[in-house]
Amino acid sequence: GGSTFAIAYASQTIIGNYLSGLVMYFEGNFKVGDWIYSTNKSIEGVVEYMGLRITTLRTLDRRVLYVPNSFFSTANIVNASKMTNRRIDEVIPIQRVPAEVTQQIISAIRVMLVTHPDIDHYLASMADLVEFGSASLNINIRTFTKAKDLQTYRAVRQDLLLKIMDILKKHGAQLAPTHI
Repeated sequence: GGSTFAIAYASQTIIGNYLSGLVMYFEGNFKVGDWIYSTNKSIEGVVEYMGLRITTLRTLDRRVLYVPNSFFSTANIVNASKMTNRRIDEVIPIQRVPAEVTQQIISAIRVMLVTHPDIDHYLASMADLVEFGSASLNINIRTFTKAKDLQTYRAVRQDLLLKIMDILKKHGAQLAPTHI
């Protein structure tokens, strides 16, 4: 009696993994080579192998992660390889300056965003004063790059941040200290 129950319980897990593997195969939400992660960040990596029972991921720190296929039937999975853009969402704290200077800085940032060759101009770009910090004016920059790969994205992001620093300097402003 007890051993039959144990075998039935173990079989349920194995059968669940196999059925989930078949569903994954037919739905095609991700494939070998895709970078995936769960929204709760419990798994993340590049898919190296998709079997009927398990899927193997190579994590960002180069470890191998074996994930039972049944995990994918209950988890929210993001396939980052299918993204069309990467988003830049930065809050730039500047030292307090008069309102007209703040507006000039924001206008200059907006012009830079709409003329930058690596920004996707089909998607909205924003630069707005969003709050008064304890010792700063906080400007939020939100835009989307054309880049999908991390290395190019980081280069574009760095270029934007350096251009923003130039804009601040041109208007006699500077970044506010983040800890006071």
